[in-house]
Amino acid sequence: MAEWIKGAGSGRLTDLVGLGALTSLVPRQVLDEAIELHGCREERVRKLPAHVMLYLLMALCLFADDDYEEVAEKLTGLLTAVPGVRWEPPTRGAVTQARQRLGAEVVREVFERVARPAATEATSRAWLGRWRLMAIDGFTLDLPDTAANLAEFPNDSAGGYKTVYPQARVVAISECASHAIVAADASGCWDSEQTPAYSLYGRLTPEMLLTADRGFCSFPAWQYASSTGAALLWRVQAGLHPYRLKIWTTDPGSRSSPSPPSCADRKRTGCETTPAAAMNWIRTLR
Repeated sequence: MAEWIKGAGSGRLTDLVGLGALTSLVPRQVLDEAIELHGCREERVRKLPAHVMLYLLMALCLFADDDYEEVAEKLTGLLTAVPGVRWEPPTRGAVTQARQRLGAEVVREVFERVARPAATEATSRAWLGRWRLMAIDGFTLDLPDTAANLAEFPNDSAGGYKTVYPQARVVAISECASHAIVAADASGCWDSEQTPAYSLYGRLTPEMLLTADRGFCSFPAWQYASSTGAALLWRVQAGLHPYRLKIWTTDPGSRSSPSPPSCADRKRTGCETTPAAAMNWIRTLR
């Protein structure tokens, strides 16, 4: 079989699989560690071992308009150049079976190990002062109309109507300059964006400035995201009217915290809302 190369050393032919960009950004060692962690190592020699399937999944995302066979040929193209070896790219059915054997958890593990911001200090428009510009947003994906997908993602939307296909709502945090996604999660399309977003805030770091649209703003989300040390710049709903807040100064070292005026104080003084006053109170609390 063409699965082994005999020469100065011996090893599986599929050990040579890789696209230059993929293998430089996602080292084989990272894949092997994730495979061992989740027990996905194949028990016998296959044309699509686990690490090759992981690279193939990444290549399928890079070449989204090509079919399985074309992407597999791109990924394994160098194998045809090995002297004395005849290599045939895997069929569509073989790819489908390999994806089912691999499962989802090892793919998630690899993503969480390698997903990092890509911009450097020299990257244009990647920074605002000392902060790395990040954004969080969501979108929906149509899924294959299978029984398993319908069980996990029923085709009823948040608007109360049936969708043609099962849909997943995906929320991701990405770097504004490079568009590199550093964290992502998915749920059913009936969930609001806040549901999967809440699981992502723990990936923030103090160097980041996270921008968000008004659909993400809530007190628990703000509290959790700000606890990471990241700076936040979020839109709020038009109907949100923070009260004008008075700042109480305290002696240095005092444990007392500034407090917003009471309802009676607001009625007595007739204070109007100003965003600057609200932000001053937020900054003082932090």
